[in-house]
Amino acid sequence: MTLRRALVARHGLERGCEAAAAAIAWASEHREELAEMDNPLGYVYRVGQSSLRRGHRIDRLRVDLLPDSVIHDGNGVDDTLFDSLRRLAPDQRGPS
Repeated sequence: MTLRRALVARHGLERGCEAAAAAIAWASEHREELAEMDNPLGYVYRVGQSSLRRGHRIDRLRVDLLPDSVIHDGNGVDDTLFDSLRRLAPDQRGPS
């Protein structure tokens, strides 16, 4: 399902599935309203995002892609690649 995939991509597996479930539940209760909208999927996506805000603030996830020391078997991977990736600014390392 496109809605679930989009929410999981944005919020991670657990929270994305939670948001999709809330959005689908809302959509099933408001079918008539959705039928009149130009972009019902976009609206339901926002309903899913809003459901995550209830109870706690959504923080942007910062993913540390590489720890300080990386152990790899060297299967054709240049060691300088990992050093270069480690030097990236935090906002270049993962989704913002």
